[in-house]
Amino acid sequence: MKGILAENEKAVNKTADKLYKELYDKVKESASKGEPKTYGDLSMDYIDIATLFVCSAYLIAVKENEIFDKETFRKNAYIAFREKDKKKYIQSWEIIDSLANGKKPTNIKRTVTARILKGGAYKIKQYYLENYKLSDIRGASMLLNHVEEQEIPQMIKEKYIPECIIYTGGGNILALLPDAKDNDFDAFQEKLERRASEYLLTANVAYYISEAQPLKDIFGDSYRDLLREVETELNERKEIKLMGLGNCKSTLLGRPKMSDEDFNFMLPNGCTETENEKKICQNCGSREATYKYSYGIQEDSEESIEEGSDSEVRTICDSCLHKMLAGRDAKINYFAKDYEEIAKFKYTPFNSIEELDSNNVAVVYADGNNMGGLIANFKNICTMMQFSRNVKDITKRSVFETFKEENISKFEIVGLGGDDVFIILPAKNAITFTATLIEKYNENFKQLYSDNPSTLSAGIAIAKPTIPIKVMLERAEEQLALAKEKAKLEENKGQGTLAFCNLTSLAMEKMKHKSEREEEKIHDTLQPYTLKEITDLIKFVRKLSESNEKKEKKEKDKKTDEKATSNLDKKKTKLRNIYMAFEEAEKEEGDLFFRYTNAREKEENRIELPEKIGNCEENENCTCYSRNENSAYYEKDGQLYYIWKDILELLDYCQEDV
Repeated sequence: MKGILAENEKAVNKTADKLYKELYDKVKESASKGEPKTYGDLSMDYIDIATLFVCSAYLIAVKENEIFDKETFRKNAYIAFREKDKKKYIQSWEIIDSLANGKKPTNIKRTVTARILKGGAYKIKQYYLENYKLSDIRGASMLLNHVEEQEIPQMIKEKYIPECIIYTGGGNILALLPDAKDNDFDAFQEKLERRASEYLLTANVAYYISEAQPLKDIFGDSYRDLLREVETELNERKEIKLMGLGNCKSTLLGRPKMSDEDFNFMLPNGCTETENEKKICQNCGSREATYKYSYGIQEDSEESIEEGSDSEVRTICDSCLHKMLAGRDAKINYFAKDYEEIAKFKYTPFNSIEELDSNNVAVVYADGNNMGGLIANFKNICTMMQFSRNVKDITKRSVFETFKEENISKFEIVGLGGDDVFIILPAKNAITFTATLIEKYNENFKQLYSDNPSTLSAGIAIAKPTIPIKVMLERAEEQLALAKEKAKLEENKGQGTLAFCNLTSLAMEKMKHKSEREEEKIHDTLQPYTLKEITDLIKFVRKLSESNEKKEKKEKDKKTDEKATSNLDKKKTKLRNIYMAFEEAEKEEGDLFFRYTNAREKEENRIELPEKIGNCEENENCTCYSRNENSAYYEKDGQLYYIWKDILELLDYCQEDV
């Protein structure tokens, strides 16, 4: 008895945050031992249940006009939860126990109400990509993450308590607010929008706070209907906000860094006001410029714009200046620190798209499948809370694990929210990286949601580093749409899909994946690919590359003339000739040319195509591409395919870094 009293006395002297941290550490320790700590039959993490317990207790206490100090209340609620003291916060215990038993809380009066807050930035891709400068893209990403993870949560914590926040991610926040009579909710949602706009200026931002809703409905099975209503109202507010969007004047420029998480908005050397000159911002090309900035002047230089003769002087608007200042000192990507901490792998900094790769770069845009189907099965808001956090963790972990496994240290993560992925990386690694990412995501998701897992689909655009990232993203989105269509087919369930386009290739000028001879039903590519299909193709293409590498080494050992064309280039030429024959000739003539070309080669140089591509034994509905041994055409569902274009593209873009 004395031990319990002593433990409680210690707890009273601790802050609520310390008690939360103790619970969190205990849960983490249990998980590391393979003993996840949950509450009753509820599969949610113990710490999530503790958070909801404190949240519901707070919402009820405010509604019932109990006067208290917020920090003392939080601390006492955590102690009651830890000690399982069911004589205190009786209604909160009923809510938690009802959730654990899969029942609706019955003894909570309908007069006990709360408000639902939802919102954030939207249409954010256009905010990311208003200009082509990497530092500005990086700055936009950092500003968006700062607002989502720091500014808005901090405002909610200051006015209410941290446990009110259900989740943040993907540019959105969901929170439950106490229904206090003296709260002006319209004013608070506008205050949230103003704070976000202080940093983002021209990004689209909207928040909506619902009317009072019974707490028993929020924590019961009516939560989906309530959230749909909130989403409808939020969308209406977004439309209104879009109509009123215009040029914005910064209130932060000239302000020093306020904390470690904040930005330095002091104007750099070489930056002066335009003095009422009517000029357009040269970065975004859409707003009136308010400053002139010399990109060539160093931060510690005493030069002025006029003296910096070698500098590039550009007119710039407040919003683009915010992005430039946020990204100016960021020598590494916003996510790089997390990457190094989680993956234990060193990130290589770079300052421009050309430094990333001077030859070709790729934009990868990916998105989870079947999210709507998963969410539709959730019985309460608590399950959704954990799901949102799990998806965020799965996506980030999958991306970091893939970079490490593929030995890629130079990349730019523009967006990584929820199940959305937006990455720029060297094109030579793009296909292999994306295939591995899909595999990792699928595996990590299945570990937590084995009954109804999500898979990942991705679109890739490859181009010269001089092509605007905005153009590449648009192409990557088109490829993602094609990939997701294929992922919907029953035979492809559980795999994930990808599609890509190469803006540097004459063969891809038409930007279509299925250039088809209507009368013959012949396709020149297998795209979009399932995970198994692209894995089989990568394996085959690497085998082609390896055989050439071995022969090149042998020839080099014999001191072969360095000016001679490499064996790989010779093989590419041969592949292009075969591809053109299949493009222009009749079916039988294409096959004949392939056999003739192979017959002229020594046995070790012949192209031995795989008999099957995409054979997925785990899925009984799966049908693969297969070919007759005397033909280079693959058949599936009465359609014919040849893969020469696939091979030519993959030879360049599925390389391994060592």
